[in-house]
Amino acid sequence: MPIEKPFQNILERLFYYGGAFNQPAFRQWAKTRASST
Repeated sequence: MPIEKPFQNILERLFYYGGAFNQPAFRQWAKTRASST
């Protein structure tokens, strides 16, 4: 997947700071991220 790194990094931070503490779905996303990397 050709995703722009800077943009992806911003999304990651948004997901981490905004999602990790607010949505349980973050764990699912984190799993996908770890698996994708």
